[in-house]
Amino acid sequence: MDVLGISVLILLLLIGLSLVLDLMVGLHFRTSVIHVFNPFLVMEVPELIIFFFLMIAPFVYWFIKKIRKSRGQG
Repeated sequence: MDVLGISVLILLLLIGLSLVLDLMVGLHFRTSVIHVFNPFLVMEVPELIIFFFLMIAPFVYWFIKKIRKSRGQG
């Protein structure tokens, strides 16, 4: 229970920090909230490419491992 409480506290502090930084930059509060809850809107193209690579990499690794295993047995 303590771990969950600490995790929620850290989450709330980071959300607050993000909101304050966006407001200090000059964004409106509504825009800041949208950026906090949908981070894909503020990601640059290289960040999106790296994100999608990291999402696809485990499946590619599993597929290659499966192919190598079937070639070794066949």
